[in-house]
This record gives sequence, structure tokens and C-alpha cells, in this order.
Amino acid sequence: MADELKPTYRWIGKPVKRKEDLRLLTGRGRFTGDVKLLGMSHAQILHSPYAHARIRKIDTSNALSLSGVIDVITGAEIVNVGPPSPPSPAEGPYDRALRDFGIAAEKVKFAGEAVALVVAEDKYIAEDALELVEVDYEPLQPVLDPEQAMRPDAPRVHDEASDNRRFRRFVYGDPDQAFSQADLVVRSRLHFHRYGVTPLETFAALAWWDDSTEVLTLWATTDHIGEDAFRVAHALGLRPEQVRTVCQDLGGSFGNKSYMSHYNSLISYASKKLKRPVKWIMTRTGHLQASSHGNEHIFYAQMAFKKDGTILGMRERLISDEGCRPGGEPRGAMNWIRQPTTVYDFSNLEVEVNAVATNKCPVAPLRSFGKQQHCFLVESLIEEGARKLGMDPAQIRRKNLIRPEQMPFKNPSGGIYDGGDYPALLDKAVKMVDYEGWRARQAVLRKEGRYVGVGVAFGLQSGGNNRAQKTIWRPRAESGNTGSAMIVIDSEGDIRVSVDSISRGNSHETTAAQIVADILGVDPDMVYVSPGFDRFGTAYGDVASGTHGDRFAVVHHGALLGAAARMRDRLLRLGGLLLESPAEELDLCDGKVSVKGSDRSVTLRRIAQLAWLDSGILPQDWEAGLVVHYVYHAPLPRLESPEMGRGNFALTYTPSVAIAVVEVDEGTGNPKVLQFACAEDAGRCINPMVVEGQVQGQVAHQIATALYERHVYDSNGQLLTSTFKDHLVPTAADLPRFECGIIETPSLFTPLGTRGMGEGGGAPLIAVINAIRDALAPLGVQINDSHITPAELFQLIQNAKKEKSSRPKGE
Repeated sequence: MADELKPTYRWIGKPVKRKEDLRLLTGRGRFTGDVKLLGMSHAQILHSPYAHARIRKIDTSNALSLSGVIDVITGAEIVNVGPPSPPSPAEGPYDRALRDFGIAAEKVKFAGEAVALVVAEDKYIAEDALELVEVDYEPLQPVLDPEQAMRPDAPRVHDEASDNRRFRRFVYGDPDQAFSQADLVVRSRLHFHRYGVTPLETFAALAWWDDSTEVLTLWATTDHIGEDAFRVAHALGLRPEQVRTVCQDLGGSFGNKSYMSHYNSLISYASKKLKRPVKWIMTRTGHLQASSHGNEHIFYAQMAFKKDGTILGMRERLISDEGCRPGGEPRGAMNWIRQPTTVYDFSNLEVEVNAVATNKCPVAPLRSFGKQQHCFLVESLIEEGARKLGMDPAQIRRKNLIRPEQMPFKNPSGGIYDGGDYPALLDKAVKMVDYEGWRARQAVLRKEGRYVGVGVAFGLQSGGNNRAQKTIWRPRAESGNTGSAMIVIDSEGDIRVSVDSISRGNSHETTAAQIVADILGVDPDMVYVSPGFDRFGTAYGDVASGTHGDRFAVVHHGALLGAAARMRDRLLRLGGLLLESPAEELDLCDGKVSVKGSDRSVTLRRIAQLAWLDSGILPQDWEAGLVVHYVYHAPLPRLESPEMGRGNFALTYTPSVAIAVVEVDEGTGNPKVLQFACAEDAGRCINPMVVEGQVQGQVAHQIATALYERHVYDSNGQLLTSTFKDHLVPTAADLPRFECGIIETPSLFTPLGTRGMGEGGGAPLIAVINAIRDALAPLGVQINDSHITPAELFQLIQNAKKEKSSRPKGE
């Protein structure tokens, strides 16, 4: 389809100005908090102060007596209303009979869990009423260390589970033979830290149960807006067609708004019970404490090398801290399986997965969810291998990269890479920072006593995920990925487009208009793209609807292209009826259908009038009107072997490489980024300006993750970083200048050759850490964490100097 329509491309690939900017910059965006309804009440949530405790009693009488309080809802009420959120039906004992009502009923499992919902006439009364709710807790010993949580005598996070973990082991190739042939084996214990994200808009929900139509309308800040409709329906005992989910504008997400259906269900229940609209907006502290965090991983790993730097194989024991409410497969612990060897060509691998429940905030998708953690592991082992082999870090990577002529490349787990030129990507990044020049300057600076390091890192981000991945942990058979688009041309010739997705800053309205305009032969300004998602009004996409896993660039572009191609065919056919010419002799351009080689033409408006208002002259077997709904399905089959973890788990694989130059101040431990560059392969850019903006956001976020943002719990399970005073979020002034470069090697499998952008597989984060490692290598400092603070660096430097001075002379 793409090849046939490629000659008509006039707008795809052009830096068209963003259509949505005027609306958003002038304050005309419509977020959940902006929606106001007649008779609307306001809710606030009482969060548990304990990480682990039984609830003996909740007394709501004082709160209910406060003027303006409408109701106080507790878990004891909720459990008697409807079924819990659907548990993950994995085969292990961990998942059996787990129940999640979104609010604690018998015991709390993390500090911040909801224990009561107050509904009042305004939010200030609701906040005051929270202080009047009396909860009698019986504190229990929390389990916070995932390694301790796996012990047989560890406290159970879930009473109904026999232990705190899910376990799987996967073997690809022959790792035993690979390690027996190795000239070098590097071993390391690595830690990828827990952190969250801070979108401008916190989580929010507004539910309205209309008793007259028996329809629940839910405005919510959620990525998975289609799935949430089904989850809310399940929790409230409704049919899915009774739940209308709406989200026009989403003030950022980065993934952590993907699995918040328990809050949606809670607010929806309150509205249905009270028969009036109920609005709830999460506080910033509540968001940091009780929305969701990114996966915290501990790795025990080994990598085998030949003396020339060739990677032979890898062994990995993964311990994933899932928090108290593991979701999905569990996704964060299993997303490595899409790309087990990332961008490198080796085939021997052994992975043991331990997904562990702890008394911490639940985890959920977050930029490069599960992939950045795995890339951190692989890149850290390669970095150590290069140092011990005396090889340049860029060269050892270049030696092991998958080559363009190997594409499409099948990795050990069965993932089929969709093209790309990884060596060219590395070359671009090397030139952007003058890598060789910095290596020469580094040697001079070290003689001057300055600790300057150069860090290189690759990342890989799978997109358009194969739903069949769930079958590794779940018996239910699924496969593929779908995206929906709808195009309507009214009787005036105006074009309206909608997709079953939500923009969270990635310019859906602009790029969708570019695609449709190209195929229909009009200017993008003539294409109106409906902002946001309305389950009853925009393109229907069922449970898959939403923005997650790079779906917009992968499957929604396919849906838009398919819908536009169908509409184009109908316009040519109708135009041919008016011009009395066959469709193959016609062209569609500049808003009209023309007979090739002549001046005979008919406008789009006239064709639309024929379709809607003058249908009497249409042949009887022709469909009237101009409405097209198209569901694109990605060519992703069921897995080859769910038991062995083999199959193609995604449609696209976006490579990214980052190079950082960092100086560490010996006296303070403060790391300063001197230069930074990131290059990414977009496949094909629909809008280069938008793509560059996505990569800039990724770089800023990942540098912040390495140097600023980290969630820390104390020994009692209290989050010590629940405000911006402690959870450091850098401003633009705190971040270094950086360059972003894009190359385009079209994807072999997507209709337009596009790939998802702006996640990066953690390359910027890892490059910063590798640069710090390189800077302090002369001191023998080991850094095994994905986050480092100046205080920690200062202490490492002092310890290394003390150790060096205590050695006998000559060592």
C-alpha cells in the first residue's frame, strides 16, 4: 500500500507546524480538571501512613457529620459491591486468587494506599474531612528488599498468596558452551533504581452516572482509555457499552498513567452510588507516592568474551521489585524478552526472572519500560569487558553490532528486527561529539588531575507490541496489535479524522493531518483531527484503544493510511461518475478530482454533495455518504513457543545511541556534563520537527534519571521523596546543552516505514553513567547503580584514594 501511494507524498517528511500548539498555548486545551458538570461533587483520598498494616476499624462518623460531606466510602463497602479488578491469571501460586479493589479493605500493602474516599460539595471540605476519618491500624512488618522478600520466612505482601514471587527461566542457544570457550568473563551485581515521573498534570478522574440512560461517562487521564472502559465495567458489574471513556488532552504521561483503572473504578463507583458527578484530582504528593513507579531491578549477571572483544554469551539472574500490585505479565520484568541481546549479534543467553512483590508503590509502564533496565545491564557488562580487554568502548560495540546486511535480523528469542543501520548510527553520534578529539583531550586532562570521562551507550526500544507476549505468563491466547482510524467528509467537503488514541505531547493532530492530506490530495489545514479520545464518538478500537508501546507511530499510522486509501478510492469512483471517466484515468490533487491530461475536474465539495445530498443518481449498489472506518492489524502472529519464550514480540525496534562527556569534580563529587549527543533511527519521519522534539524530551528525562530523580524508602516503608523538595526534578537551566541527530532507514514492516520515537531504550541515562565510570576508572572506582549523587561520588572518590594510599608502594 505504501509503495503505491508514495509518489503522492507532499506533506509526509515535512516540518509542518504543530496544529495543536495554538489551542494549547492560548489556554484552550481541555484537560480532565477543566471539565465541570452541573451538581458536580469532589472527592479526596485518605492514604495509608503505613507500608504494611491490618485495618482493625475505620470510624467515618465524625467526617460524615461535617457540613458539606456527602459520603465516605471504605474498602469494606467496596468488597461487597462487585468483583475485584481482573487478576493476572498466571500459573504460579503468586497470582492465584489475588484480589485488587483499588482501596484497602482488610490490610494496607504500601504507604500511600487508599483506605477511604471522601466525597463532598467542594474539595476543601473533602480535605478537611480526611482529618476526621479515624483508622485503627495494626502495624505489620513490611518487606521492602526484594531479595529478602523471596525468602520462605518473609512476610507475605498478599495473604492469599503462598509466596512473594513469580519465577521463570529461559535458555537460548548454548550458554554453557559459550562460557567454556571464553577468554574473559565479567561478573557484576547491578542495580537499576526506582524512580517515577512528574507530568505537568497529575492523575485525575471525573465520573458521571446518568440514571436515565444507564451510561457512565468517565473523563480520565489515562493512556489505556479503551482497556479502562472494560475494567471499570467489570468492577461495577456493567456491560462495556455502558461505559463511555473520554480524554481530550493529556498533560504528559511518560507511561505511568497506563494502569490506573483502580482509581477510575473507585470514582466511578462513587458516582453510580450517589447518582451525581464526582471529580477527583490527585495531589502532587499523592502522585509521587501512590500513582506508579518505574521498575527497580537487581541483576546478577555474567558476560563471556573472546580476547578480540567478540561477545559469546550472557547469563542473568533478574530480581524485579514489582511493588505491591504487580500487573500484566509482569511486563516490567519480562520486556527484555523482546530484545534479549539488544543491538548485538550473539545468540547464547540464560535468564532467570524473579518478579517479586514488596510493600512499595506499584510499578507500571514508564519510558522504555523494562527495556532501559535490560539495556543498562548489557551496556554495563560491555563497558566492563572493554576496560578489562583494553579496548575502546566505541570499538568493542562496533565489533558486535548487527550489520545492515543481516536485516531483517532474528534475535535469540525470535524477535525480528525491522531494519536499521546500527553502525551508521554510531558513526553519526561519534562525529556529533568529536569522539576521537575528546579521547585525545581526555589523556591531557587526566595529567592535569581532572577526571573527565567519555561514555557510550546503545539503547533499543521495541514498539507495536505483540499482545501474544502475555501468553508467556497467561494461558489465554492473544496475538497482534490493532489501531483504528475514521475519516468523515461532510456535504460541504470538510474532512474530519479521528483515531483511537490520545496525544500526550507527540502531536497526533499534526502528523495525522499530514498523512491524510497526502493521500487525499489536500492541504493539512483542510484536515481537522479530533483531539483526544471519546469512546462513543471517535474511531472505535475496543480494548486496545489508547497510546502506549509506541502504537501511534506503528499501528495508528497504518490505520490512517488504510482509511485514507479507502476514502481516496471512493472519491475517485464518485468523481468518475460525475466526470464520466473510469477511476484509473483520474487524479486526486489540490482538493479536486481531475481527468489526467485535461482541464476537466470536479471539486471535493461537489463530490461530497453527491454522496450525501444527491444520492438519487448513485447506482443502487453504491454506498452513499463518505464515512470510512479502518482497523489496521500489525502482522504479528502468535508466539512460536510461549513455554520457551520464543516469538516475534514487537513490530519495530528503534535503535538509539548516546555519547556523553562528563567531568567529575574531585572536591565535591559533582558531575558536570560537558557535551552530549544522541542519535536515533526514526525509520521515516512524518514530521522531523516533532521527531526531534520527542528525542529532546527523551534525553532530558534520561539525564535527569541518572543524576536527579530517584525514589527512596526508609526501613519502615515510608517514601522519603514524596515532594519536590526531596524528589529533584531538573529545570531547563539545570540540564546541559545537547545535540540530537536523526537518521532514516525505513522500517521493513510498517506501512509508512515509521518507528516509535522518544523512548530510546535508556541510552542517554547509560551514557552518562558510563562517562562517570570512565572518568573515575584511574581511581579504580566501581559504579554499579543507574543513579549516582554527588555525595555518593565524593565518598567513592575518597574511599578509592584511601585504599590506594594504604597499599604498599609498588602495587
